[in-house]
Amino acid sequence: MHWGKEVLCEPLPYQLHITKHLESLGVHVIIGSHPHVIQRHCIHGNRFVAYSLGNFLFPPTRLLGGNDPKLYGRLGMKPDEDMIHFYEQYSLGNKIFGYLNLSRMFQVTVTRNGVQEAKYFPLKMAFDPTTKRLHPEPTKNAKWINVCGKQDKECHKCHFKNNNS
Repeated sequence: MHWGKEVLCEPLPYQLHITKHLESLGVHVIIGSHPHVIQRHCIHGNRFVAYSLGNFLFPPTRLLGGNDPKLYGRLGMKPDEDMIHFYEQYSLGNKIFGYLNLSRMFQVTVTRNGVQEAKYFPLKMAFDPTTKRLHPEPTKNAKWINVCGKQDKECHKCHFKNNNS
């Protein structure tokens, strides 16, 4: 689902309402995106929800848009090397906005009976100054984590209407 508000770390009330409605229709897996930050996830019985997967490939902060003619040059303008360097260091390499660089890759096993297993692999967005490209890479000491298992510090209570399913 494409929902939520950019850089907001918690789902909005309308997302919780839609989740309850989809659950009432028998939906077993709900995966969201758009906020560009990780939002909570939960698993209960045979249902799984991840409200936002995080930021996979988009710059976390944009003082100037990457398509601004003043930055990389277009519409007959020359690229501004100082501005490019500043943009890349601030927007793409900024440690202050580290949570905006995080993402998760989920693996969910679903059968006719619903979700059997869900796990995630922590990722971060990295910038290669040579190629000028963003790319996802594993976080330090990354390993697959079972959703709501002992090592999952990000598990939240599901807000389903009927938690018996």
